[in-house]
Amino acid sequence: MFVVELVGEGARGVLVQTYHGLAMRLTGCSFAERLEHGGDLEADLATLIPRACELLEGRAEVPGIAPDVLRDRLLAGYRHILVDEYQDIDADQYRLISALAGRTREEARLTLLAVGDDDQSIYGFRGANVEYIHRFRQDY
Repeated sequence: MFVVELVGEGARGVLVQTYHGLAMRLTGCSFAERLEHGGDLEADLATLIPRACELLEGRAEVPGIAPDVLRDRLLAGYRHILVDEYQDIDADQYRLISALAGRTREEARLTLLAVGDDDQSIYGFRGANVEYIHRFRQDY
């Protein structure tokens, strides 16, 4: 179901994604194609978010396009980021949020709103670290 169907026309232009879904969008990956050709889905998932981060951080070379131009193109139309359950992010997700928001880039920052409760962190078993929500004010 699309957000517009739930909320109405005011939601047009809002994109709701998981971390992996957004990383797929940024990298142009399609798991359907990879599965058809016998790809290793688990390995692909493990490298997907770091690859998206490399593109946004200017660490991946894309022939014929400067890193800053690439970042601008990948994030064209994005102005605001809302992250729910921020207390449950892991290192890769933190890096992706930082790269999206432009945490280290004064001139190219997107607005970031994080929602979370450090008393409700429940995903430590998969690498989530409540420290990221504790660092939010310092980071931004």
